[in-house]
Amino acid sequence: MNALTLTLAAAAACLGLASGAEAATKRTASPNAYDGRWSVTVITEKGACDRASRLSLGIRDGRIEMGEAMAQANGRVDPKGRVSVMVTQGADMLAAHGSLGAGSGKGTWRAPGKQCAGRWEAERRG
Repeated sequence: MNALTLTLAAAAACLGLASGAEAATKRTASPNAYDGRWSVTVITEKGACDRASRLSLGIRDGRIEMGEAMAQANGRVDPKGRVSVMVTQGADMLAAHGSLGAGSGKGTWRAPGKQCAGRWEAERRG
């Protein structure tokens, strides 16, 4: 995750997921201010995970969604833009935290089982 991501992008770098995953992001009657599509760049700063990766993620009703069927994401963006997400793929786990603003965000991630860590940067795409 380095996503956005939102930390799910970090999952791509650390857990070997394909980049370009996209989640559906249909707005509801009372959407979270951060709902929509986000492009997340994941940067590894420690460990032997992929050096960098980029993917498209979605936020719907404050929940982080991942279009990649190989992994499961459990995460939220609160009304103040704080991001917290855990991504699992088999026995591998990644945790990411950070914050989003109106059009961008950043944070950190770590995957203890892979002994990797780094940062993520996000840009709103819709």
